[in-house]
Order: sequence, then structure tokens, then C-alpha cells
Amino acid sequence: MCARQFLKKSQKLAHMKETITVGITYDTKNDFKLDEEKPWDWDAEFEVSVAVDDITRALEDLGHQTIHIGSGEKLLENFREIESQVDIVFNIAEGMFGRARESQIPSLLEMARMPFVGSDAYTLAIALNKWHTKVIAHHYGINTPAFSCIERYEQLDNVHFLSF
Repeated sequence: MCARQFLKKSQKLAHMKETITVGITYDTKNDFKLDEEKPWDWDAEFEVSVAVDDITRALEDLGHQTIHIGSGEKLLENFREIESQVDIVFNIAEGMFGRARESQIPSLLEMARMPFVGSDAYTLAIALNKWHTKVIAHHYGINTPAFSCIERYEQLDNVHFLSF
């Protein structure tokens, strides 16, 4: 959902009733199994309990109701029920699988035409890939530091502008 669509939808929600119900999507490390081949800090992005509590408290302090949805898998399992219970979704889920992992929940929400807070699926997918983000920025004349995509260790010998 683009910003303009979200703004229209949120303005309609604001006029319909004072209190809205906000579903919060997030991942915790308990949502994923530990793989011995992953780095020791693979689950650092999933330490979200304080953030979820702070978001919940802020929304409730503003007079809104909240529903903790949890991970993308939990959203999928209960989609129709959740869809009927919430007015908007506040997504801080990172996802774990695939190149566009952060865009999975926004993709589902866009397809169902459910309003949500934050960037759309395309933006999240592109932003997760730093090389693509740099190429797009360069194309549009946005200055960024020099960069190179290194796929193999041996390629480092040919990258001279990255000296420290």
C-alpha cells in the first residue's frame, strides 16, 4: 500500500471511530529453530520484547486497542480471524527465509488490502539488498560512497578504493 493509499485509509479510520485496533506483527527467536551453521548472533534482530511492549504501551496510551499477532506464520495461520479483528497492522517483523524476508508480511497485507504502518513490500525487499539499493541510488544521482559487490574472498585483491 503506497503512502497516499495509507493516508486515505487512516483518515477514514480516524473519522469512523476514535479507537482503532492495531495488530502488531513481530518475530521472536522462539519462532525459528537454531541452525548450528548460523553465526552466534543470528537471532539478534529477534530480541524484540521490549520494543513490542513499548509500541503496545504507546498505542494504548493514545487510547487504541492492540492485538499481538506475532510472526508471519502466525499471521498466516489465523489470517481471516485477524483480518476481521484489526483496523491496521504495525509490522516490525524481520522474517528469516528468502531474499525478501522483511517484505513477506507487507506482501500479505497488500494482497488482502489491509492497511499497515511502514514501508511497502517492494521498498523493504530492495532495501534489504544493499547492492541493489546502491545501484538504484546511483541511477537517480544520489551520492553514495564507493562500493563493490564481493562474492568471493579472492575478489578483495581487486578492490583498491576500499583501503583502510
